Amino acid sequence: MKNYFDYSGPQRFRRGESLPHLEVDGGIYFVTICLQDSIPKKQLARFKAEREEELERLKKQKKLTSKTRQLVDDGYFEKVDGVLDQGHGSMLLQRDDVAQIVADAFEYFHRDRYDLDMWSIMGSHAHLTLQTRRGHWLSDIMHSWKSFTGNEINKLVGREGKLWQADFYDRLLRSEEELAEKRKYVWRNPEAAGFKEWKWRRQYPDRWSKDEEKAS
Repeated sequence: MKNYFDYSGPQRFRRGESLPHLEVDGGIYFVTICLQDSIPKKQLARFKAEREEELERLKKQKKLTSKTRQLVDDGYFEKVDGVLDQGHGSMLLQRDDVAQIVADAFEYFHRDRYDLDMWSIMGSHAHLTLQTRRGHWLSDIMHSWKSFTGNEINKLVGREGKLWQADFYDRLLRSEEELAEKRKYVWRNPEAAGFKEWKWRRQYPDRWSKDEEKAS
């Protein structure tokens, strides 16, 4: 059986709003993208400041490693995630016509630039698990999704300006156990947020079932 968590290939760092993020060729990720108004600005600014302070503290103590950086990143997302399901902002993604644009964008390059494993589109954000294909970087995929859907949704609802937050949260998954944990989270998130019989989620049972489908 092929080891899909073998990340011995090309790697690069993406500079986010503050934290650099490791991207690997063929990486398996948990990803969250959020609308601009999904979190009150002052609250988001406080979370970011706290993250920066913790990174600076670790740096001064010479304890800043990839592992401690990931722990800081996880702590930041935990704070953000605690606010996302509170229903702030426009909640545009609750509209079926808007959610359909996002779902179609997710699936457009499925089996081409990436392999989708699972996604859930919420009112103000979306969660996914996926694997990038060789030669296609996660940040490029995210930019394509957000640019296209932002333009299309703005035209649909008659708004202007950026729809999505500039950055996105991602975690590189390194084991089947980590993947199983995130898959459970993605699938159960609608119920946890109070949505019953939520239709804007999908899983792909045949994901990565054939090694030849992973060709570059």
